[in-house]
Amino acid sequence: MQMIEPADKVILQLLGKPKRNSEANIRYLKYTAKLSTGEGIILHNFLTGESLFFNDDEDIKRDIEYLFEHYFFVNNDFNDLKTVEELRKAFLLINQKKEITSFKILTTTDCNARCAYCYELGMDRVKMSPDTAGEVIRYIKHNCGNKQVTLSWFGGEPLLNSDVIDDICNGLARYGIEYSSVMTSNGYLFTPELTKKAVKLWNLKNIQITLDGTKDNYNRIKAYIHSSDDPYKRVINNIKLLTEKGIRVNIRLNVSLDNYRDMHKLVQELSLYYRSKENISVYASGLFQETAKNSDPEGKKRLYDHLRGLTKELYRLGLAKRSRRSLKLRTSGCMADNDSHRGISPSGMLMKCEHHIFTKLTGNIKEKSEDVQLLDEWKEKLDYEEICNDCVVLPVCYRLKNCPVSHICTQEEKEQYIEDLFSALRAYRV
Repeated sequence: MQMIEPADKVILQLLGKPKRNSEANIRYLKYTAKLSTGEGIILHNFLTGESLFFNDDEDIKRDIEYLFEHYFFVNNDFNDLKTVEELRKAFLLINQKKEITSFKILTTTDCNARCAYCYELGMDRVKMSPDTAGEVIRYIKHNCGNKQVTLSWFGGEPLLNSDVIDDICNGLARYGIEYSSVMTSNGYLFTPELTKKAVKLWNLKNIQITLDGTKDNYNRIKAYIHSSDDPYKRVINNIKLLTEKGIRVNIRLNVSLDNYRDMHKLVQELSLYYRSKENISVYASGLFQETAKNSDPEGKKRLYDHLRGLTKELYRLGLAKRSRRSLKLRTSGCMADNDSHRGISPSGMLMKCEHHIFTKLTGNIKEKSEDVQLLDEWKEKLDYEEICNDCVVLPVCYRLKNCPVSHICTQEEKEQYIEDLFSALRAYRV
């Protein structure tokens, strides 16, 4: 037996040491996934997050006691689903916080790109003012309990209003509040000077940048306004610039039924540019809007097939450093049901979902109270359906009722989830 990923210590502690029921046979936990490879067998526990490698089935049998103690195997009468629900309740009590320490701040809803698939297309273009930035500083100070905070810069394109990023960071520094930041950006507006500021003032640790294809397709899809150069080349160079300054870059590939062939070419290009870069990670994400709009289940299935192929290729080339998927029990959905997180719109309104910038708002940064009923509504979970009961990935599936992109998953989604995970685990073995 060889350890690939250890179990979460807190989860194991909450589960406690299991007692073997002498009157019952043991079985695999429903959330244990088994993958046979050319080298041997990988077992992954989606409840605890532990992954192990075995030479063969006989090797598994020799370590059956360890596997039982670590919940790969359980007594026949073990209640798998109830255990997941009880653990989530326990984590809810453990993680109860009064402080708000994570803030997604929209500096603007304007953007210098015109991607046809953007969910913000057609929204009002609002820019955060210096006065509102001052209110944001006071709101963070009042609610963070003097603890370190994480600032997530979002838009639109957040760099179209980088002055308020400066203002907020300078303001927090004056109050002695420690902070670090992350960003979602198209990467076009970075310059050497702005990158230095991102490191020294913004304390930027991580940035997500989306690529839509090789040069011609990227430039066509992004359709940048006010650009006089080659945007593709500029963004590729900016990614290198950011990583050289110690900022981690997550490159998201937006894959559709129209561009997946070009995406394979892009992956080959990226392997030439960035293969040796430790702080670059690339992942593929599907654009399912068209298949959903056209009620095209076959198209959706084909898109998942393409995503699985790209994911394998990314790991094979060393571009995907580890799975973006959760390896263990998820105890919350996203920022929407997280008490320690708030989103702040350009006008200073408080939100729980980046897809609802102007609606379902819970309050504003000038008031001390929020809409408690709406906060609770954002936490409501989507009920499990029959398809979920025996699903191996159920512990890492956490879907919210009011989420605009949440739904009961399909078999294709489930297969993509598992394939993504095992691609990562295979990479750990290399």
